[in-house]
This record gives sequence, structure tokens and C-alpha cells, in this order.
Amino acid sequence: MFPQVKKISSYTLLILQIICGVSLYAQSSGANPIPQSRNPAPATLIQPVFPQQNDNLIFVEGENAVATNFSKTPILNFGTSGQRTLQLSATDAPPAGTGYYADFVFYVEKAG
Repeated sequence: MFPQVKKISSYTLLILQIICGVSLYAQSSGANPIPQSRNPAPATLIQPVFPQQNDNLIFVEGENAVATNFSKTPILNFGTSGQRTLQLSATDAPPAGTGYYADFVFYVEKAG
């Protein structure tokens, strides 16, 4: 290897080590501690209010579509019941004639 290239490579590595060392030191030095909340957590928890049971409703998980022109795979979303969501990521206008769609298959256990 040429002496000048070797010298430049050595300087580049040295600068990279200094940058990494400074950033790691800044993370662990505690210079900016996380501020404590001024409002402590309440002593009693709020009780959830659930809707009344309705046997005439059918719930279908949105990510279980059998045919769709949304994203091909469900997106991870840990705040949802199945931890996945059907997501539409599009910058173009909807397809002419069909628009955006998601088809679902489900069984109805009783008539009505």
C-alpha cells in the first residue's frame, strides 16, 4: 500500500474512533438526565367502561382480508388486538373502477 494512502486511512480510523468515543461518553455521562414528572401517578386507576354485549355484531380482524389492493403484508402494530393492521400506503389516485378494496370471508352462526 502507498505510504500516503496508509497515512490517510490511519487518520480516518483515528477520527472515527474519536467521534464514536465522544458520542458514547455523552450518552453515558448523564449530562442530560430525564426530567422527573411533576404529576405523580394517581393512587386509584380508572376503571374501563365496555360497551354492552350485542350478539348481532360480527367482528372481523382487518388484517385478515382474503383479497385486497392494500399493502401485501400486514403491518406490525402492537396497539391492536391482533398486533397487525391492514395499511394503505399509496401516493397515487385510487385505481379506476375498483378503488381501494379489502374483501373478507366470515361465517354467520345464526340467521337474522
